[in-house]
Amino acid sequence: MPQNQFTIPSTAKGVILPGWILTPNSKVVIRWIGGYWTSNPNVPPPQYDANGNQNYNASGAYLLPGAKEGSLVACIGNPAISKWGVGNYGVVGGDGHSAGQLWVACNDDWNASTGAGYADNKGSVIIQVVPYGQFLQELSDDDAMQEFIATVGKEVGIDSFEKLKEEIKSNSDKVLNITSESSTENVGQKVEE
Repeated sequence: MPQNQFTIPSTAKGVILPGWILTPNSKVVIRWIGGYWTSNPNVPPPQYDANGNQNYNASGAYLLPGAKEGSLVACIGNPAISKWGVGNYGVVGGDGHSAGQLWVACNDDWNASTGAGYADNKGSVIIQVVPYGQFLQELSDDDAMQEFIATVGKEVGIDSFEKLKEEIKSNSDKVLNITSESSTENVGQKVEE
């Protein structure tokens, strides 16, 4: 399995996650595990987690318009074929058509058309990437299951313990559908948008 923990600087216009190449039906769970950042140091609060600044929605010039400013966004493909608002916890992929390299970024003004863009950002967040089937198998207690349902389960059609248990069962025998590359040549590679 490829590396699964990454530090994402807020100043990076896209961080490629080496080894995480998704097929059209593969899914991963991305979750924030630490660190804080800001995409606009002139606006309170001074720093926030990967959920971003809850006081501001991103404008049309941002990587993911409508999502929270400074939230974690995941993309597949370079340039991005599909984008997902992840925040502190999200399921990415599995839409049946998006395939390619997985990368992430702080949701900010991509081309600095309305301000400083990524140039004035500060801090970084630490994330973990886990294959969806493996993640489901690791939901071992009722508290973990309830957290999943409350945070991202509803986004993927899982709104009860019964549906979650069905999802775990249906994914228990699936083979990991993510390509692992041993090369790290793409670390720091420029992401296009």
